[in-house]
Amino acid sequence: MKKMSSKEKGAQNDLKISSCVLITGANSGCGYECARQLALIDGVEKIYLACRSREKAEAAKEELQNLTNKKKFEILVLDVSNLESVRNGVKQLKDEPVIDSIVLNAGGAGGVPPNSLTAYGVTKSMAANLLGHVLLVDEIIRAGKIRGIASTVLYAGSESARGIPAMSLKPPKLESGSVEEFMSICNGSFFTEDEATNPKHLGSHAKFVGALWMSSMARKHPDIRFITISPGATTGTNVRGDLPWYQRAFVGALVNLQSLVGLAHSLEVGAKRYVDALLDHSNYQSGIFYGSKKGLSGEVGDQAVFLDCFANERFQEHANEALHKFIKNEDQN
Repeated sequence: MKKMSSKEKGAQNDLKISSCVLITGANSGCGYECARQLALIDGVEKIYLACRSREKAEAAKEELQNLTNKKKFEILVLDVSNLESVRNGVKQLKDEPVIDSIVLNAGGAGGVPPNSLTAYGVTKSMAANLLGHVLLVDEIIRAGKIRGIASTVLYAGSESARGIPAMSLKPPKLESGSVEEFMSICNGSFFTEDEATNPKHLGSHAKFVGALWMSSMARKHPDIRFITISPGATTGTNVRGDLPWYQRAFVGALVNLQSLVGLAHSLEVGAKRYVDALLDHSNYQSGIFYGSKKGLSGEVGDQAVFLDCFANERFQEHANEALHKFIKNEDQN
């Protein structure tokens, strides 16, 4: 286990500490490593491991306690691809006075095929990566569980949202940026037949819509920080777990190759992007989508430099409205 240097400990005095943090998808990958790093920080008192499997959450909790020698971890059974599970998860927090920060880390391909529709009318990919997180944030705000300028909602973005030529991922091409067009991304009708069966393509568009939604939320709730940040090209994640075996092999080989030539980084580095954005309020501003300034690793910066629509307030509002159309429709059923 890597110990914190005296320089890093001293720097904490200038950072905002979140005493209670909730992390979705916390039993593996960046969510797990983020929980580990946060547990080692003085002032972080409780970390909710929000996972869809109690068994996996229990195993992660035991491992994290052994690794950190800290008893800061609590389990919250919550499946972000299931809206009813999200509502039930928030109800479990009824005795928790305040959640200082939320890390919206859970995601993935969403299952096979990823473009099949859920009961809520969105693709499995959109449900796994975004829609449940939208409801989770709404419900926690509605319950008064997160408030105050020191509070942060962090969404795990991806450079794929701006397009990654090396992975044959092109930037999203909007015709109008209307609410209806964003709804078509959510339900899959936006895509060609070939695009609709490509989990990487669906996932990149979910992250695109997610970044816009977060920027819209930053304006609606100026007392809470809303930050999208990509962990970058990170080895050791479970992000490709739902892909067909041949695609898992290809993506895994590509990331490992990138790591060998310095174009990707370790799980520890990817999760540290989350931790830095949570604690450093001076260098990470609400409403901004942060990702790699160059390639998929290294220093981070505002992704609007690559794709100016990330800064388009009309697109942001329409993305938010489109997502809530599906939640409202589900509520009416």
